[in-house]
Amino acid sequence: MRLAVVFWLMSLATGSASFAEEVGQHTWTGGPGVPGPVTSWDSLFSNSIQMNYSGCPSNLLLGIGKTQNLVFSGIGGCIFAFPADMDGDGDLDVLSSFGDPFGTYPVIWFENEGLGTGWHRHYIEWDYPRVSCAYPGDLDGDGDMDVVGANGSSANRGLEWWRNEDGVGDAWSRFDIENGVGAGFVCFADINGDEYLDVVAQDRASRELAWWESTTWPPDSQWVSNVISSEIENTYELCVLDFEEDSDMDILVADNYYSGLILVENLDGSGSSWEEHVVSGRCQWRSVHAADIDGDGDFDVVACNDQEIGQPSLGLYWYENLDGQGENWEEHIVSYEVSEARAVYAEDFTNDGYIDIAFI
Repeated sequence: MRLAVVFWLMSLATGSASFAEEVGQHTWTGGPGVPGPVTSWDSLFSNSIQMNYSGCPSNLLLGIGKTQNLVFSGIGGCIFAFPADMDGDGDLDVLSSFGDPFGTYPVIWFENEGLGTGWHRHYIEWDYPRVSCAYPGDLDGDGDMDVVGANGSSANRGLEWWRNEDGVGDAWSRFDIENGVGAGFVCFADINGDEYLDVVAQDRASRELAWWESTTWPPDSQWVSNVISSEIENTYELCVLDFEEDSDMDILVADNYYSGLILVENLDGSGSSWEEHVVSGRCQWRSVHAADIDGDGDFDVVACNDQEIGQPSLGLYWYENLDGQGENWEEHIVSYEVSEARAVYAEDFTNDGYIDIAFI
C-alpha cells in the first residue's frame, strides 16, 4: 500500500492591509517585486520562496518537488505506522503491523539504511493475530525502543508489550498487560507524573478508556488498570499530550461513532480524576492532532472526519482553542475536498514559523 501525504500551509490565508479601509488580495499572478507600502497590491506581492504563484490564480502552490520512497509494497490491512529509531543508530525507522498475503499477521519494523531509500525487514512477531496497532516507546527506561500492541483478534484479544532485549531490535520478549481488552489503538505516556511510561487504550466492548500502570520495575506482566471514562463510544485514535501545559498529560480522543472529538483533562496530575470537554460533536472521526495553529500560544486541534451524514463531502477541520483551557472552541474548515483521510498531523514542515497540516 502506497500512502500519499499532502499538506496545507495555514499561513496562506488571504492577506490584508488596513489603510482607509480593509483591503484583500485574492490573486498573486503578477509575481514578486513590489515590497510596499502600496495603496493597492492588485496581483503583485513582495517576495516568495519555493512558491508557484501563477499555476492557479486564486491560490499559492508549493513549488517544492516531491520524491516517493517505497518502504514496503506488501502491506495489507495496515492501519497504523510510526517512525522511531528502533535500532539506536540515529535515524528513523518504521514500525507497523499488518496482514500479509499469506494470512499471517506480523508485527514488524523496517530498518532505514540511512537515507530513507533502502529498508530491511525485522520481525518482532511473525504470526500473531491480529495486532491492530503497534506503538513504539522506551517502556522499561533502558534507552532503547520497546513496543506496545493492541490485539483485536476475537481469539487472542488483549494488550501486550515487547521488550527490546538487545537494543538493536533483533531480539524481543513478549509480556501480557491485560487479556480480553479489544482496543483499536494503544500508546505510551507518563499519566501519573512518576517519570515512568504508562499504557493508554480503550476497550471497545466495555467502552472503558483506561491507563495501565506497571506494578513492577522493570515492567513485566504485572499491571493495574485505571479507568478514565466509560462514556466515549469507539476510540479510533488517541493523542496524549500536556494540552494545558500544566505539567500533566491530557488525552485527545477521535471517536469513530457518535461521541465526537473529546479532550479528556487530567485534573490532578495523578491520573485519578478526569473531566471531558467536547471539542466537536460531529460524528465519525479518524484522526486527531494538536498544534498552535493560530500562533496565540495555546494548543488547537486538527482532525479529519471519516464520514458524516448531511455533509457535502468528508472534511479536514481545525478547532480554535478560544479560552486556552480547552473548554470553548470555534470550528474552521480547512477543506471539504479531502476524501477519506485516515491520518492527520500538524507541524511547521516548511520552517517558516507557521503550522502546516499533513494528511494521508
